[in-house]
Amino acid sequence: MQSQLMQIACDWSLGEYDLRELGCVGVFLTDNESLAETGVRRSDPAILDRMVTLRLTANDTAWRAALAERYPDWDLREVFRDWAALSPELRHLLSPRTLQHVLDCARAGFPLAWGLPIQNGRRLALAEEDRDGQPGRDRTAEVLDGIAAAVGAGNPATVADPVRRILRAAVANRWAVLLQGPPGCGKTEITKQIAREETGHEPVYFSLPVTSVEDLCVPVPTRDGSLETMLARPLLDPRPRVLIWDEYNRPKDKAAFARLMEITQEWTLAGRRSPACGRRWRCRTLPTIWAASCWWPPTTWRRPAGSRSATRSTRTTSRPTSG
Repeated sequence: MQSQLMQIACDWSLGEYDLRELGCVGVFLTDNESLAETGVRRSDPAILDRMVTLRLTANDTAWRAALAERYPDWDLREVFRDWAALSPELRHLLSPRTLQHVLDCARAGFPLAWGLPIQNGRRLALAEEDRDGQPGRDRTAEVLDGIAAAVGAGNPATVADPVRRILRAAVANRWAVLLQGPPGCGKTEITKQIAREETGHEPVYFSLPVTSVEDLCVPVPTRDGSLETMLARPLLDPRPRVLIWDEYNRPKDKAAFARLMEITQEWTLAGRRSPACGRRWRCRTLPTIWAASCWWPPTTWRRPAGSRSATRSTRTTSRPTSG
């Protein structure tokens, strides 16, 4: 793959084809990678000096317009002003994608903190580092309460029956949801149960520790004599489907994980939507549930005095954490 990308970047050819004559334009995208994540070839000037380069931030993209279109009945200007007033470090933590998840939770009546990612078993805290490099004051409650007030929504400390409610919201709103909890607590079974109840069909289930990219690409014969891959066949079914990636933090190999991440993030197979997908599979209407097993120590997060909600416990060892 790297050698083919090198060929494209260097002379815009792929095999015997001149991609420019075919009307192709290349745009290469990358995150801000650390030195440990950046391979030698991607930092090689032999590749990088063959393209125009630009570093950008959230201020250079149209994410505000996208969020305003997603919530047409909300005036998000105050949310955007509050976000812009945050420090660069907090804006990095509360990225536009994370802000969308927070607003989704506000719309559904869930705790807004559920929109923040879980890292190593702990909810992300909106806190700046002090001069000594130590975590500073936790501003999570302050920031999230401000977002809730700006859109006229509540920010409850919790909701009744949280796991079932967020799973049903995921199916209804076409969300991707992560359930993280200790092994054997019932994450997989409750997810399958809710998927059956909400759609009337069995979910599309993959257990990543036993799934390889070869398994996903196995050709399966269809009734008309054509072949479909094991991965594409259930996804092309016209019936409502819920995707479940079980034990997603323990993939058998990186290739299988990358293939499944492509579906979840881009809603494409092998980088494209085929004509059949366009007719039979509305890619962005597939709710996705990720399940991961992990242990964490019970911790308690207390809101500062004067905030709108009482003390909340963000981690337990008796049930899966949703959101």
